[in-house]
This record gives sequence, C-alpha cells and structure tokens, in this order.
Amino acid sequence: MKEFNIIAKGDISLVLKKTNLVLPTNTKKKIDEIWKHLKNNNVSLHDGKSAIVKNIKKKSQDTIVDIVFLDYSTIIVDRENPDLNIGVSQIGVSGMIILNKDKKIVFAHRGKSTTEHSGQLELVPSGNLDNSIIIENNTVDYVSKLVQEFEEETGIPISYIQKLVTLGLVRDNVNKIYDVCCLLELNMNEKDFQLEFVESTEYSEPIIIRIDELESYLEKNYNRIIPTSKALIECYLDNTKSS
Repeated sequence: MKEFNIIAKGDISLVLKKTNLVLPTNTKKKIDEIWKHLKNNNVSLHDGKSAIVKNIKKKSQDTIVDIVFLDYSTIIVDRENPDLNIGVSQIGVSGMIILNKDKKIVFAHRGKSTTEHSGQLELVPSGNLDNSIIIENNTVDYVSKLVQEFEEETGIPISYIQKLVTLGLVRDNVNKIYDVCCLLELNMNEKDFQLEFVESTEYSEPIIIRIDELESYLEKNYNRIIPTSKALIECYLDNTKSS
C-alpha cells in the first residue's frame, strides 16, 4: 500500500452536513471499553468532536468535501482496531512554511505525546478540524484553523504571515487521515524564526532547510518524514514546476 495519495490539487471547499453516523449498540460498547484502555495508557488523550470525510466530489475546478463531526474517541479506536469495521477517515489541515527573506522551509519533530507518527519529522503547522472551527453557510473556514494552529504550535505572531495558498487535498493511508494542504509564506528569515519559535507539546527542534535542498532532503530522510508531509511536498513541487 502506498503511504499517501494526492486526492486533488488546487482549491478545496469543506461543507458541513447535518447527518450523524449511527453505530450499533455493541460497537459503541466496544469503543467505550477500548477508549478507556487507551486513555489509561496515554493521559494526554481527550475526547471531543472532530471532522470526518463523508463524500468528495468535483464541481468545475473546485473539489468539494462533505464532512460531519464524530467523537474523537471513535476515530482513534477505529484507527487502532480496524476489525471493528467502523471505516471512518478523519480530516485535518496541514501547512508548509516558507521563510521569504531567505527562501527556506521549516520541519520539526512531532511531540512524543502525539497520537500519530510520534517523534517523526513533519512540516509545520497542522491540526484536526474540531467543532470550534468557524462555519458560515455550512462552509468550513479551514484557513482560520490553520492560522490558529500556526500561532499555537510555533508561538509566532500571525502578523508574520504574508500569504496563504491552498495546494490541494491529500490522504495519509497509514492512519486514514485526509488533510487540506496549504502554503504559508512568512516575512521572516531563519534567524528570526529560531528567535521567535517556542517549543510545544506538538513540535520540538525545528529543522530549517533551503528550498533548493528540499528534494534531496526528502530523499535522504524519507523514512523519517510523515506521509502527509511527503504528499504536501509533492503537491508543492508539482505546483512550482507548473507555474
């Protein structure tokens, strides 16, 4: 199985649907039992509502993703126990930072308490789409969520963001997670970023490389980089070559 797929390139729209996933009573009971066990082993786990993909369709040049909210516990239990046959796919948002003053890209190590790909390298920032996201006319503002994650995970003020562009939709086939991928251009150089960066539970030890080193860095560190970041890099390189 390929680690990731690029589902669509270009603009992505997320639309909230008012339907609920109905599970059998015995499945709910198993979910509760497994979730309790997982929480006992990881006290940082917290339940809540998180977005999952219901349907993906094309309309003209846009890709429209229908989403619904589901208990995070159900998503994690399904990921850890595929035999339950719940079959849901979470959706989040991920970004690639470019430091415009010296044309560099930022990776960081994922925190040890994260539920996926702990300790591996990831492009910064990223986050789940929970029910705190801004929704107008059933359309989800994932850009605002990504900006929020950027500030929370790096400690850097959002005023440094010069430009934010959506690159596409990708899927991590290992953890069954979709991500809307975006490019964030910052009015900073490497020195500025290192001075402003604050380590969080999500990320530590930022690694900053030149844009022209990206392909060789990916090749040398392929097994250390999470699938979503690999897909995001491919989207970015394709976009760069076609523009």
